[in-house]
Amino acid sequence: MINVPLLMRHLTVLFWQLAAPAAVLLVGGSLVRRLYGPLALPAGGPQPWGTAALVLAVACGVALPILIRTLFNQRAVQDKRADPTAFRRYQARLVVVPLLAAYVAAAASLFALGRLHIYGSVLAALYGAYSAYPVQRKLIGEMRYYGLKAETK
Repeated sequence: MINVPLLMRHLTVLFWQLAAPAAVLLVGGSLVRRLYGPLALPAGGPQPWGTAALVLAVACGVALPILIRTLFNQRAVQDKRADPTAFRRYQARLVVVPLLAAYVAAAASLFALGRLHIYGSVLAALYGAYSAYPVQRKLIGEMRYYGLKAETK
């Protein structure tokens, strides 16, 4: 049995511990870029670095959470049950991994990259933050789907 309010509190604290510094870094990076100009890139120019930043942000914000969900679902179906401890770790991963996109976007905003790469990274970070924010109704629905008992007091 999983204590839902306790898990929600843990996931919400984890979300804000990761999201707040990322937001500060993103805004700070944008201000530094505007006031002092973008930082110079290492060898290779802006195109490969911008593409790498965009792909990494989309991977963290969109693709990896889908992979994490799929792997957890596959394991739960294969074992014909979901372990409550594994479910808690799974939920924590679904908070941490998408928020990594915000850190990639913050780094991208500092450098002399194209607008497409920067804005695409920021968009992936926003989607990642949106999908990572814990919602009790969604959590209870997933617990019901995996056959886990929810304690809501």
